Amino acid sequence: MLDATLGGPSDAFVVKLNATGTALVYSTYLGGSGGEVGFGIAVDAAGAAYVTGGTSSADFTASCTAPCTVLDATLGGPFFDAFVVKLNATGTALAYSTYLGGSGDEFGFGIAVDAAGAAYVTGETSSADFTASCTAPCTVLDSSFGGGILDAFVTKLNATGSALVYSTYLGGSGFDQGFGIAVDAAGAAYVTGRTSSADFTAGCTAPCTVLDGSLGGPQDAFVVKIADIMSPPAPTPGTVSLGGFIDSAGNILDPSVLLLQRGPVPGGKASFGGNVQFRSGDPSPTGNVRYLDHVTSDDIKATSFITLVIGAGLCGPDTHALIIGKATVNGVPDQDLQINVDDCSEPGSQQPSTPDMLMIMTGPNQVYMNGGPLVGGNIQVKKAQ
Repeated sequence: MLDATLGGPSDAFVVKLNATGTALVYSTYLGGSGGEVGFGIAVDAAGAAYVTGGTSSADFTASCTAPCTVLDATLGGPFFDAFVVKLNATGTALAYSTYLGGSGDEFGFGIAVDAAGAAYVTGETSSADFTASCTAPCTVLDSSFGGGILDAFVTKLNATGSALVYSTYLGGSGFDQGFGIAVDAAGAAYVTGRTSSADFTAGCTAPCTVLDGSLGGPQDAFVVKIADIMSPPAPTPGTVSLGGFIDSAGNILDPSVLLLQRGPVPGGKASFGGNVQFRSGDPSPTGNVRYLDHVTSDDIKATSFITLVIGAGLCGPDTHALIIGKATVNGVPDQDLQINVDDCSEPGSQQPSTPDMLMIMTGPNQVYMNGGPLVGGNIQVKKAQ
């Protein structure tokens, strides 16, 4: 159990039930000495849980100790900040924990996670300085509080929870709240909520498309799509060697990827192999990666690499690697490729507590997404000294 103690007058909680709903897998409080409420949750392919809500606790992040990462340890608002927390797949430890807010009050209502492990959060803010913490290379889409009592917000955190990728207000001169968010394989975010702003769509200028620019009543729902704007981070000198098997994408039962589901096929596997390396002074990483899903027949051949980033992961310092490049997917060239790997066990180790992990994503024309623990093989991540 991660936390068995009620920390304040009210705490958020996270509970995982088994597949049949007959038993709890884990259950924990999330909170400090003040009050918390959890509103949104998402789960990645490896089973890690991402939670958002609101907290009034000045010590909310105090339980996040190394190797857990704290991006922002300071409660910024007079009453509430939004929070974002990632729990490992077994619910036994926090991977990261952070406040999200400015000098006003915030609540996080919706959260989504992409195949690379980046988290996308939406909610409400009354802070005129909400986006102030988004400094380069973080990108601010709209830095102006629209007015009224509240604006919606959308913020993207990187896969390790160590930095913001982008942050923006969504709103007009009335009040606006973001309640739900989803993300596609290309990293675009889809946001819905409610607005009382007659000028809500005014910021959507060409090539942005406005389907309906008229507020129909005192409040309308809204739908917004935000294209991914992540620029690849600088590469890290080092090497990643990978080879083995994970379960096929045909086995995925997550309703968020039903469009990609072609199974399930019990026991179906996807095989992969290759290596990627980067040396200081090289223009870009080099190497090769091949991935074949033996159920869906998706065939991915990496053709070039843009970056290789090695850093802290669920299994400790310098055990996680992000590979970004281009690939030929099912015979279609020039597709975007992202691979995330975690080196958690050594070859020959007996029943490791945390197996090596792989997640892979391609797009935009040949969309494929899959990930999970290795059921055979090994991944090695070596950062150059």
